[in-house]
Amino acid sequence: MTALILVIGLTLLVWQDLGGAYRTTLIGACIALPLMIIRKYCEAIVQGSQRVLRSIIGSQLIFPFLVILGGGVVFAMEGSKDTTSITVLYVLAMIGSTLAALVVLGRSWKVLALRVSSTEGDAPRPRTILISGVSLGLVGSGFVLSQNIDFFILGVLGEPSDVALVRVSARVAEAIGMLRAVALLQYKPLLARASGRGETKLFADHIRKLCLVFTLTGTPLFLIAVFFGEEVMGVFGPGFVEGAWIMRVYVLGVFISLLTGASGPVLTMSGHENIVARLLWVSLGINILLDLALIPWVGAIGCGIATVVAQTFFNVSTVVIARRRLGLDPSILMFVPALRPGAPK
Repeated sequence: MTALILVIGLTLLVWQDLGGAYRTTLIGACIALPLMIIRKYCEAIVQGSQRVLRSIIGSQLIFPFLVILGGGVVFAMEGSKDTTSITVLYVLAMIGSTLAALVVLGRSWKVLALRVSSTEGDAPRPRTILISGVSLGLVGSGFVLSQNIDFFILGVLGEPSDVALVRVSARVAEAIGMLRAVALLQYKPLLARASGRGETKLFADHIRKLCLVFTLTGTPLFLIAVFFGEEVMGVFGPGFVEGAWIMRVYVLGVFISLLTGASGPVLTMSGHENIVARLLWVSLGINILLDLALIPWVGAIGCGIATVVAQTFFNVSTVVIARRRLGLDPSILMFVPALRPGAPK
């Protein structure tokens, strides 16, 4: 599917007069798309081998480093600050980060092969890791699409100015959960290790700490965004103040995801990544259908409502699955004894 989209996109852009001023940028995006997917799947397979920190080397370390380095070179050279230079920089950074992901995958695969041939009987088999990695890759691809599909559909069905409002609103909402990403980077390896060793009590303790971090750091930022929405959006310019209510809708979705804890990563790190992948793609379908229904009706705020409904479906579903499969509640409800799994009714 990706190869087909790439061929069609490049054909239309190179041999047809399409894209206008954005032609070079779109060609670069078509070239970068398969590289990003290859990188995503390589990192997912490494993550499937429970090497979480190594799985982010390409996308979270090498890619931004190359972008910053290349950006410094571009802006230091007189006359090179144009669309073509930035596009080439982006593609080269994507190539470099993809190669880094392939190198990490190769080294991890050799180590795993040695483990399997050793006396460790509990070492994961390559086939198991590959299946897990494919599921994690589907999860990652679903997240990438869910973060960008709104903007594409709104651009087709709505006004260009609405796309800018939604883009800024979504990024402000993501800032509320910024410490969530930091905490997950630290705790994902711990969750995977505790789950692999069958240390249920330690696993539950990690989940509890993550929920506390999410709630305690997200709640103050959520309240600021809700009560001072106009001021927050005004930071980006007077024209963005009208997007305050759009931002509040997106912020609500992020806050709900914080209250449901690390339900998705908990399932992923405990061997249920295939379930997470299915739920994520179902929620993506819900998002698209609601976008198509709401955007022509209520405009940009309908885009936010669609996202919040889809996010809430995914987060609540993963909490329910975690309660059933693991006997643990990763959400804020874990702190209510009467609502914990197995509590007397």
